[in-house]
Amino acid sequence: MNTLMTLEEVNKIIRALLKDRDDLIFQRDALQKKLDKAKNFHPRAMKLIEKKKDFLVVACDEPYYKEVYSAIRNVEIMKGTWTTEDESKYEDVFRNNT
Repeated sequence: MNTLMTLEEVNKIIRALLKDRDDLIFQRDALQKKLDKAKNFHPRAMKLIEKKKDFLVVACDEPYYKEVYSAIRNVEIMKGTWTTEDESKYEDVFRNNT
């Protein structure tokens, strides 16, 4: 029984492995793009996910959205962590969703 492979058989295996590698690189890059898009869409949520913290999601079309946003704002102002950027976003929400 001959267990040696021909050069052609070895090359065929190498080509298949290289194709698999290229496919995996393509998939990795596509997933990275999706992850980057998600991080850019809502960096705060991504930070909580990375820290494995539970959090609530309140969509802007929920009837209690403004109440929740205002409650968060009030707490953050009292803690001294509410920034001018936060306030600008908050004002935009109330300007655009009224």
